[in-house]
Amino acid sequence: LIQDVIELYKGYKDVKINLIHDGEIKPVLLDYQGFKRVLINIIDNAIKAMNAKGEITISVKLNNNLQIEIADTGPGVDDEIKEKLFLPYFSKNKEGTGLGLTIARKIVTEHDGRIFVMDNKPSGTIFKIEVPA
Repeated sequence: LIQDVIELYKGYKDVKINLIHDGEIKPVLLDYQGFKRVLINIIDNAIKAMNAKGEITISVKLNNNLQIEIADTGPGVDDEIKEKLFLPYFSKNKEGTGLGLTIARKIVTEHDGRIFVMDNKPSGTIFKIEVPA
């Protein structure tokens, strides 16, 4: 699934997407199309935040939970905006509907998971997804 999503972004010559995973990743039962949408929403936002220039690192860990972190090297997100990111119709992008991250959260929570945002050091944002495995 993650490789399929990464393939969609091969046309961005100034965006590098790295995939890091801890050991062997066994199959996890989840909604393929739903999680594809989650990853696309987050990566699209990261590319916009970086003005299509920068690096995105997707880290995958599997123990009792599947953990996916999507980290970008963009300017980051202010704390007061972090609280609003998952609210319906909130968007910093004039062309955006403000539903992408709302839908992403809904898909993750339908899998008994959670999604949250944090700072990437020295700059950028990390979206972390955890779902039972």
